[in-house]
Amino acid sequence: MRIILSLFISILFVGQSAAQTFPKERDKFVKEWQKLVLDEGAASFLKEELPQKIKGSLLNETQFHRLVDNCNKYAQKEIPLYPEIYHYMIASIYQVENKFPGELVNPWFNYVNDFAKEPGEELTKFLKFSANFFRYQSFYREPTYRWTYTKGQVAWEEGKSLKLKATGIDLKCLKYDEDRKLEDSIVVYGTTGYFDILQNKWQGSKGIVTKCGIPTTCAPDPNADLIPVNESSKTTH
Repeated sequence: MRIILSLFISILFVGQSAAQTFPKERDKFVKEWQKLVLDEGAASFLKEELPQKIKGSLLNETQFHRLVDNCNKYAQKEIPLYPEIYHYMIASIYQVENKFPGELVNPWFNYVNDFAKEPGEELTKFLKFSANFFRYQSFYREPTYRWTYTKGQVAWEEGKSLKLKATGIDLKCLKYDEDRKLEDSIVVYGTTGYFDILQNKWQGSKGIVTKCGIPTTCAPDPNADLIPVNESSKTTH
C-alpha cells in the first residue's frame, strides 16, 4: 500500500512540475527563460529586453498571468520552447507594447489554440509570423530585409487558409546591409490585398510604387504578386 501511495505521489509531483515550467513571479519567469533557452537567436532578447518588459509595467497582472499560463500549457503539450513558445511570448508582449487593437489580438489567441491542437509545421509557421507581425508590423522578415506596412486597416480573413486582409496600407520592403543599416527600400502607397500566412504569399491590387531598388528576390514567394502597381506606374524589376 505504501509503495502504491509513493508511486502515486511521485506521478502527481512529476505532472505538476511539467505543468509549471514557468512560475508566476516575474523575476523567476525571466530567469527560467534565460536558463532553459540558450539558442543564439534568442540570447540577446532574453538578456537585454525581456527583464525590463516583464519586470516593468508593460504587462498588467492579467496579461502576465495569461502569458505564464499559456506558456505552461503549450510546454505541457510538448511544444518546443524554442522557437515555438518563444515566438508565442514575443507576439504576446509586443501586442501590448505596440497597442494592437482587440479585433486583431483576441482572435489570434484562438488561432494559436487551434493550431496547437495538433502541433506541427503550421503552428511553427504561424507563431514565427506572429512574432514578426506584432513586433515589427511585418508580413515577412529575413535577416537582410522585411516586408512591413503602415497606415490603413488590417483584419483577419478566414477561409480555406488563414489570411490577413489589408486595406489602404503603405506596403514597404526594407533592405538592410550587413550592419543592419537601411540600404534600400520599395514603398507601395495605398495598396489593398491579402496575405496568406502559411504560404507567405501576398495578392494585391492598386497602389503606387515610389521607388524600386530591390531585386524581386526580396519577396516571400518569387511567384507572388507582392508588388502590386497600377497601370500608370508599372515598374520592371
